Amino acid sequence: MAVDRDRRAGNIEVWKVFEELYEEGRTRSIGVSNFDVADLESLLGAAEVVPHANQIRWFVGNTQRETTAFCGERDILVEGYSPLATGRLLGNRDIAVIAEKYGRSVAQVSIRYLLEKDILPLPKSTTPGRIQENADVDFELSAEDVAALDALDTRE
Repeated sequence: MAVDRDRRAGNIEVWKVFEELYEEGRTRSIGVSNFDVADLESLLGAAEVVPHANQIRWFVGNTQRETTAFCGERDILVEGYSPLATGRLLGNRDIAVIAEKYGRSVAQVSIRYLLEKDILPLPKSTTPGRIQENADVDFELSAEDVAALDALDTRE
């Protein structure tokens, strides 16, 4: 537990510098990465400015419900990195069935799912065709399909 307190004290120290930069107008927003609820509570207890964003690993099957809800209640944007689970979702049959209904790829449905959940997806690719495909998510998933994807998350 002492390690957590040390890390959280360091987070607060760094956050104070971020707040100064923000207050001086040197940045338009400030945020954190990989903060869970306990990390956020610790930071918020000492912060003048609520983080604008929390960048966390977020994908179908790993929605970090508690952290996502906590952020939503405080207007902290969740940025979901690795929305394809570093490629592991691409072979997921459940997502493939949904993708087929829309004439889309598993990657597109996976990224669109984040948007349906008000999560900013941060996909990564170096392949121009995949980058373009990942950006082509201007469609909506039905409530039934979102619920089916929700059901793939067995974590509490």
